[in-house]
Amino acid sequence: MLKTIALFSGFLLSAAVHGADKENSAPVSPSDLRCEACQHALSSEAPNSATNEIALLQKKIKTVRNPSPLLDRLGWLYVAKARVSHDPGYYKLAEESARCLETLAPGSQEAQLLRGHVLHSLHRFTEAEPVARQLTEQRGAPFDFGLLGDVFFDQGQVDEAIKAYQKMVDLKPDLHSYSRAAQARWIKGDVE
Repeated sequence: MLKTIALFSGFLLSAAVHGADKENSAPVSPSDLRCEACQHALSSEAPNSATNEIALLQKKIKTVRNPSPLLDRLGWLYVAKARVSHDPGYYKLAEESARCLETLAPGSQEAQLLRGHVLHSLHRFTEAEPVARQLTEQRGAPFDFGLLGDVFFDQGQVDEAIKAYQKMVDLKPDLHSYSRAAQARWIKGDVE
């Protein structure tokens, strides 16, 4: 049950950040998926119940006109799988998905957010911070501020984290932002 919830939460995060798939954009040829990062992200998975969704998505990515939204979704599935399995190798695959996405769509903010979450999850906070800052300055989406707050929080900069979380709550009050606010409140007490 927890595995299903974790995988589903990865899907929800991807959908919440990007909305519906945009498979009707500019076509991507199969040669575009030949870069090393794409090859790693699309490497075969053993088809069992936990990875079947990953394997199906990998196959679909190779056949659609614009695989960018699906690559993003694949990366978040890898993040969810890493959280459930405690296998950091899946974070590497998520990072490769982000690199592949950046190859197909240079400057992709979706790829930056995915890469920032991977860096944060691997406790590479000093590398994740500039990614999160750039996202908040350029796009300013709720999850961008969530990532920035998480990076600050895990570096012990709780006051800065609270500012980022407040911005996240202001932009989109939901369970993602409320849980971060609750964590800050648990650490700091009831602040305005």
